[in-house]
Amino acid sequence: MTEAKSNLWETAILLLIFNNTVATAIATGIGSGLLATVTPGSLHIQLHVGTVVDATATQDLQTPMTYTGYLGPLAVARSTAGWTVAAQNVSNAALLQFGNNTGSSQTSATVSVGNNATPSASEILYYGNAALVVSPGVDPQYAIGALDIDET
Repeated sequence: MTEAKSNLWETAILLLIFNNTVATAIATGIGSGLLATVTPGSLHIQLHVGTVVDATATQDLQTPMTYTGYLGPLAVARSTAGWTVAAQNVSNAALLQFGNNTGSSQTSATVSVGNNATPSASEILYYGNAALVVSPGVDPQYAIGALDIDET
């Protein structure tokens, strides 16, 4: 078996996770498809000073940013107001701001998307390179569409 998914399925998974939309790509074979949740909730964006390690029980506690003024993890609604999904890709649909640094400089090496507002209870769903230098007086942010995730 190859380690690939169809483009249709990749987009359906992203729609389910990020927009709380029924994954209808498989509905013809298993009934109604993978259903959305009644209460969509939010996904949580966290900046990390180190590299996130992919582990079975990965929690969002791995080297989080700690500068004075940091607001993370940021809650982003599982909806089209929070995320734009198209062609095996998802990106933020709104500006993501992490709080003005009123302390010392830090560099975020990694950004993650988790499933809980409490880092000790959050599992990391997606992570990648952040490369954000956060100097005093800087409010690190991702412009609309700048936090980009590909499902391949």
